[in-house]
Amino acid sequence: MDKARMEEEDASSLHMLFLQASHIYFSNSYEQLAAKGLHPGQYPMLRLLSQKGGLSQREIAGELHVKPPSVAVSIRRMENAGLVVRAGDAKDQRVTRISLSPKGYEALADIEEILERNQQQMFRGFTDSEECLMRRFLLQIIENMEGKKRC
Repeated sequence: MDKARMEEEDASSLHMLFLQASHIYFSNSYEQLAAKGLHPGQYPMLRLLSQKGGLSQREIAGELHVKPPSVAVSIRRMENAGLVVRAGDAKDQRVTRISLSPKGYEALADIEEILERNQQQMFRGFTDSEECLMRRFLLQIIENMEGKKRC
């Protein structure tokens, strides 16, 4: 097999296509969010706090499956940006509770609007059944990569 054909097959492999699609999606999302002063990594925490406000840093870390120091850095940045507020726990003053500020709720809405637009763009031209099938494939890939067994 000649080198040009090998390179062509490598470029169209599922691995490469998956990486390329993922890179384009995240690059576009990052640019759109950065234009609004937001970071993609803030979305999971903003979403969590909108659903379960008043969480401690430890609770946030547990819910998001990240290390507490990472949460502390994110909270500090988000607090400086006015997206979250801290308040002492009514029962235990050693605990600080984190909640979304009004600006945090606005940021969450902006992020969700951007992600929805990107999802619509990503699945343009797909039928409902093709989109459903893609969802099933992606869930299967996630299960496979996490090492979970199907029942």
